[in-house]
Amino acid sequence: MKDSVVPILKALAAAFLVMAVSGVPLWLKELATLLGVSVFFYQGLQFQEVYLDNERTYIKRKLRAIYVPFLAFSLFFLIAHNFFAWIGMVGPEPAAAEGASAYYSFAETSQRMWAIVFGMSGYDSALCQLYWLFRAMLVGVLAFFGARKVAGLLLPRLGRVQLVGVVALVAFVLLLWMQWLDIKVPIIPGGGYPELLVAFLIALGYLYRQSEQYLPNRMVLMAIAVVVLGGVTYVLQTWLAEPTPLVRFLVRLPAMCCGFVLLHQLAEAIAESGGKVAQVLEYIGHRWLYVIAFSFLAFKFSGLFVLLANGLPWSAISEVPVVGYGDGGSAWAILHWICGFGLPILVIWRWNCMDAKYNLTPENCLRYTLRGIILLGKWIAIAAVFIARNVVAGSKWFYKQVKNSVVDFFSGVKDIVNKDNIKDE
Repeated sequence: MKDSVVPILKALAAAFLVMAVSGVPLWLKELATLLGVSVFFYQGLQFQEVYLDNERTYIKRKLRAIYVPFLAFSLFFLIAHNFFAWIGMVGPEPAAAEGASAYYSFAETSQRMWAIVFGMSGYDSALCQLYWLFRAMLVGVLAFFGARKVAGLLLPRLGRVQLVGVVALVAFVLLLWMQWLDIKVPIIPGGGYPELLVAFLIALGYLYRQSEQYLPNRMVLMAIAVVVLGGVTYVLQTWLAEPTPLVRFLVRLPAMCCGFVLLHQLAEAIAESGGKVAQVLEYIGHRWLYVIAFSFLAFKFSGLFVLLANGLPWSAISEVPVVGYGDGGSAWAILHWICGFGLPILVIWRWNCMDAKYNLTPENCLRYTLRGIILLGKWIAIAAVFIARNVVAGSKWFYKQVKNSVVDFFSGVKDIVNKDNIKDE
């Protein structure tokens, strides 16, 4: 497998995840979701058994790759929430009572900070709606790793692929049980279904990598995947408008697998072809978490065009997930998708360009910030001195003009009086 295949796969999956929340029609939202969850399979593609004997390194890598970015992004939006509420970008919680404040009090901010740090929850519900991916991926990765480790200890005679197969089977049975009886895991926010699903998909990704050489050729695989995806989308939109959670899971699972196969085969084809498209997608794939983290903030910029075009009040900018959801048709959805997916990458690209030129390490950023503050203070002082001098000079000129006007006035009056006295005589 080429090194660029997985980054391209992640870029394609991130594009569909953003599409699913950009206001597209329901059938396209369902299809984009089925394709977007392919982002979870790649952990199985990259899993190496060597980490089973080095748990500390594996856990540290996953914490650094998933938890640390989540913590930084979530705390940024938590700290900036009241500012965004002040300028009208976010409103009260969707489930809040009428007239509730959009601002976070100090107590609520503190509570959310604890939830973010220790539970990977409590993040901003308006601008961080896709952040469940971070928790689901981290918990799912660690659950798969732990289950694979335990399976190896309990069943030492089985091979590597068989052990992962056992893990996948156990996860599948637990998912069926959970969906059938609506079981929740109390210690995991949201009940634990996404996290268990991710562990199951990681196992499937690993099994796919091991069996890829026995699969049909690329065109056949992609054709089968397209047919299954189209059929499942049609069934869910037409025949199963309101399916039970268990039925929805059983119907969507083959489509998730086919979506992953389709995107993986497409990623391999793009990687083999090379060119600018492959380079751009690989660049995006290495930074796909930034797309997930800032897509909803980018939606606010595309929402400005919706406001201007439709004459909406500024308060409409706080609508979620996008401004004018369901009212603007496909054109606005395309605009939201372009901004949500492209704008974060453009910002990161520009930052990388500046980093290459100015070496923007944390120390240098702090140094540049202090220099900027000092330079700003210097210019403010110069401007204050300039203004003060001009105010003093202007005051002197104004005083002189008023004085001369008064003197001239009284001199004129005196001359008139003197002339009248001469005539009287």
